[in-house]
Amino acid sequence: MRLNCRSSLVGFFALFFAPTSIVVHCSFADELDEFSNQALLETQHILVDQKSRQNAIAQSAASHQADSQVRSIAGNPQNVQQMYQISSDVFGDIVKKSQGNPAQVEETVDDLKSNPQNLYQNISENSRLKIKELSEKISNERQR
Repeated sequence: MRLNCRSSLVGFFALFFAPTSIVVHCSFADELDEFSNQALLETQHILVDQKSRQNAIAQSAASHQADSQVRSIAGNPQNVQQMYQISSDVFGDIVKKSQGNPAQVEETVDDLKSNPQNLYQNISENSRLKIKELSEKISNERQR
């Protein structure tokens, strides 16, 4: 069961960024400029702040579908919040790994839609650990 739960979470995180309303387009050099950093922070805020997130979800059928998938996998509100927090971290990882190049961010997201197994190559060790811990937690909760 753990493998299935982890596979579901990895697939979710890979596909979560499909709704274009969530993707931030910004240009970076080696570091984020002030505008780009602000855009990333605002996107991450939408993911972790429940009220902001609900407003964004209400505006997009794709976001609503992703949220339904989160709730189905998570099983309870605490896990839902944790999944969105990890999604925020994963998005930050993808933006940083691409050095903020919007075309590369989009290319990575598009690749992850069809190849979710590539997620771990695009995120930090910390994000991988958080996904693993949450998948084990959800799996253990489902076994009770």
